[in-house]
Amino acid sequence: MSRTAIDADEAFALVSDGTRLSILRALTDTDSDGLSFGDLRARVDVADSGQFNYHLNRLVGTFIRKSNGGTYSLTTAGNRLVGAVLRGVYHDQGEHREFTLDAPCPNCGGSIPVIYDDEQLSIGCPECESFTAEITFPLPPGMLRVRDDDELLDGIDAWLRAQLRAAVGSLCLNCAGTLTVSLTNDTTLVDFEGPFVECRCDRCGRTLLTSISEYLVFEPAVIGLFHNHGVDLVRMPLIELPLVCNTTTTVVETDPLTARTRFAIADEQLDVTIEDDGTTHIE
Repeated sequence: MSRTAIDADEAFALVSDGTRLSILRALTDTDSDGLSFGDLRARVDVADSGQFNYHLNRLVGTFIRKSNGGTYSLTTAGNRLVGAVLRGVYHDQGEHREFTLDAPCPNCGGSIPVIYDDEQLSIGCPECESFTAEITFPLPPGMLRVRDDDELLDGIDAWLRAQLRAAVGSLCLNCAGTLTVSLTNDTTLVDFEGPFVECRCDRCGRTLLTSISEYLVFEPAVIGLFHNHGVDLVRMPLIELPLVCNTTTTVVETDPLTARTRFAIADEQLDVTIEDDGTTHIE
C-alpha cells in the first residue's frame, strides 16, 4: 500500500489519540516483515478488537504501511514521527545535568564543568573564566534519557557535529530548507564576543549561532594543521576545542563584515578569512 498524501493539519490530527501513538511506538522494534494484526494488538494491549482496528486503519497509508501479506510496518513519516517523540522535542524539557570534562583548563589547570539546562549546553572555567562557550541550538532532551555522563559527551559531540556539518552545507536539519550564512557582531544574541556565524533557515526561520572557529573546524586545512601536531579534530569533542585550539579572530572589514581567524598550535599557524556570506579563504 502506497503512502497517502494529506494536509499537515490532518496528519497531526491523526496522532492526537494516545492509542495511535502507542501503535506507532509498538512498530519501532520490528524486523523488515512487520507485525501481524494480532501481534501488534498484543503489544499495544487494547482489549477491544474493533476499537484497535479503527485506530490502526486511521494510521495506515500515512504513518503505517500494510503489506500484501497483511503485516504492518512504519512508513518513513511514521519513523520520523516516533523519532521526534523519542527525542523529547514536543514534551520533554530535559533534566538538569552537570559533569566535568576530562581535559583541564589550559589557563589554570582546574576542572571544567559542563552544564545542560533547558535544552542548552554551556561550558566554562569557574575559577579563571578563561573561556566560555554557549551552544545556541537545542540539544534533544531524549539524548539524556538513555546515556550516562560518560556516554553523554560522545552523544553531544555527534549531535553538534551533525548540526555544524549541515550548516556548512547550508542545509536545515529542521525542515530540509536552505540556510543563509552571514557574519554578525550582534552580541545580544549570544554570551560570547563577536564576530560569529549566524545560519538562518529561509524556510522555517530556525537559527544556528556558532563561533567562527567552530564553523571552520571542518576546513581541510585546519584539520591538517592540527593533525600534523597529533591533534585529531575529527574525533576530538567539539566542546573541548577551546582547550587545544588557540584561535584569534579579528575583523578585516566592517561593510560587508569580513573576519580572519588565526589557528595556532606549537610553532605553526594558519589564517582563514571568512566573508559575510560564509565563503572562506586559506591564507
